[in-house]
Amino acid sequence: MGLADLHIHTVHSHDGTCSVAAVLKYASEYTNLSVVAITDHNSIRGNAEAMQLAPMYGLEVIPGCEISTADGHLLALFIKELIPARLSLFETIERVGEQGGICVAPHPSARGTSAPSFEVIAQAIADTDLRKVLVGIEAFN
Repeated sequence: MGLADLHIHTVHSHDGTCSVAAVLKYASEYTNLSVVAITDHNSIRGNAEAMQLAPMYGLEVIPGCEISTADGHLLALFIKELIPARLSLFETIERVGEQGGICVAPHPSARGTSAPSFEVIAQAIADTDLRKVLVGIEAFN
């Protein structure tokens, strides 16, 4: 069993600085990661390239996106189609679930980021259907 990083940005994100290939190369040469999720902000443009290049670097890639919901950012993993920004957190989670994906609430306690509040996260996991999709909270960013 290997390690995974489920929150990685590339140049396809407003705050990413590395190409998809550079991210994969770094992950394969300088970390113990075996799985990475490409989660650019409101973009899935780098996912196809990452999945195509991953075998060359001995990595598995999870296609994803960090979606800017009306209630804060949300990591969507295993998605195939882009989900629009600015929907409610609940509607975004539902749409991720419709694609067979899962969600992680990123950086909920980090200052200076747009994270869903703990109250909104608690409301989502109180819903029987939503908690099947919202399966994690990022502990370290």
